[in-house]
Amino acid sequence: MTYDYKKAMDLKKYFKKAGEQINPIAYHDLMQDKYRYVIKHFLVLLLLLTVISSVLYIPKFIILPQQFENEFQKFDTFSLDIDIATKEPVNFGLLTIDTTATEPPEKRGIYITNDTVQVQFLPFTTPSRAKTSDFKDLTKATPTIKANLILGTIMLIPYLIFLMWFYHAIKFLLLILLTAAAAIIITRTFRGEIKSSYALKTCFYGSIFLMLELFIQPFSSSWQVNALVPYIIYAIFVIITLIFLKVTEKDYHKYKKKKTEEKKEEHRDIFSGTKIGKHAEENIDPELIRKDIEKHGVR
Repeated sequence: MTYDYKKAMDLKKYFKKAGEQINPIAYHDLMQDKYRYVIKHFLVLLLLLTVISSVLYIPKFIILPQQFENEFQKFDTFSLDIDIATKEPVNFGLLTIDTTATEPPEKRGIYITNDTVQVQFLPFTTPSRAKTSDFKDLTKATPTIKANLILGTIMLIPYLIFLMWFYHAIKFLLLILLTAAAAIIITRTFRGEIKSSYALKTCFYGSIFLMLELFIQPFSSSWQVNALVPYIIYAIFVIITLIFLKVTEKDYHKYKKKKTEEKKEEHRDIFSGTKIGKHAEENIDPELIRKDIEKHGVR
């Protein structure tokens, strides 16, 4: 396995960009990014933080089966008597009901026949089977249900992460657009000036503070703490950053102009500072050079 230096540098650059998002001073440079890159960065960062924050749910997943068992023990009786008859297999995604089959085929998902419930989520594994009669009194089928609950939860983790990412992407996008619109309206109401692009890009990059919600949710069930606290921090940061951008705009342009001039100087003749370059340029005789080349037989 070879070390991919280019990918490593891209990743380093990406995390550097995420670090700049919490620093108002860096926002003058961030404002130069194209909208396509800004939105892409937002979605990728949200996905990355969603995956990282999902690790915080592991303790809850570990105690889930035990909680289920404890709650189920509170029932004296819990029986199901369902009469289902099918003409052919009925499919609901991973769930298949087929009362015409005497033996369920080895198929991924949950397969229910007249007398058997088969569960198989992982390929190349032995399916787990139980008699439907065991589920008539669910209090006696706790071990089976518990095992299937654990397996089902593990299989659902990728889908849950995607749903969490999708939900927060829509939610944060709405908050970003509303906050940017509010910032523009309020500023212009008080006869201030603010570029729409600055407001929108600042709200996108500042959304890293909205993403604090991902790390608070596993520990708190209060929406005030989960959503309101990150948004207050986000709103304060956006206001401070927009004020900073406006106040320092002229100084930033002077700084960039100076840097541009310095770059131009670097690309000039390396001997210009010693006057060698200028002297050589003034004393070059093209005819002498041509004769010298012919004399030495250079073609």
